Amino acid sequence: MKNKAILILVLIVGFLLGIMVGYSSKRVDTKFIYQQGYEKGWQEAKNLIEEKVPFLQTPKEVFNIEGEVLEVSTDWLKIKAKPISINPLSELYKETIRKVKITPTTKIIKEERILPSSLPKSLEELEEILQKERQGKKITLSEIKKGDRVRVTSKENILTEKEFQADKIVLMK
Repeated sequence: MKNKAILILVLIVGFLLGIMVGYSSKRVDTKFIYQQGYEKGWQEAKNLIEEKVPFLQTPKEVFNIEGEVLEVSTDWLKIKAKPISINPLSELYKETIRKVKITPTTKIIKEERILPSSLPKSLEELEEILQKERQGKKITLSEIKKGDRVRVTSKENILTEKEFQADKIVLMK
């Protein structure tokens, strides 16, 4: 009986000692384990939404963005770009700050809007006006001010680029 009590006492002390050594060695990081589970679940939720809801799929390539001008320099613009994705679980579902480099070959135009009252009567006239609207009115960089809305087009994929070269800038009024 005495041997049983000693054995039980040794097992309990050994168990407690094992727990203390485990925690003191920090081999069991509960925050890390929790974070792994959270990230795995988050990724699975994003994948499931993109798979089941096609219009929420995150684009693989983006060549134009829209946003508000925050700063204007002689050869670049800083803009707050609208979110690229409409999927609320995507990393691209947030506004981003982008630096747009401007070269001598960058086209800068002002979008001309057609008012409903000025719509023509014939299709030919309408086609002509729409073509003119698409071409826009050429302007200089100095005509773009802080707070203006712009659409920027690039020849490169700018999906995640924070800085890129613009091919065309359209001032939207």
